[in-house]
Amino acid sequence: MLTESTDYVIGVDTHAERHAFCLVEARSGRVLDACELPASRRGYRAALRFARRGGRGEAAAATAPRFASPAAAGAAAGSGRSRAAAATASG
Repeated sequence: MLTESTDYVIGVDTHAERHAFCLVEARSGRVLDACELPASRRGYRAALRFARRGGRGEAAAATAPRFASPAAAGAAAGSGRSRAAAATASG
């Protein structure tokens, strides 16, 4: 089960010009943070920073949190988003 192997999941609601992201604690389903970013290269880079810092802009903990891989989380298709998600999952 996803909650046994993952600490957090990033949810994404995609739109033509902007995407909404939320950081969810896998076990409780609690939304920890959310943001809206442009659907652009700059926005994808900001989304990676959001994910790596646990949403709130805090530096990542000494022990890296376990995120679901894009496939395990059921990531939707979308070339830029898929590349960004794959880069996050691979470290």
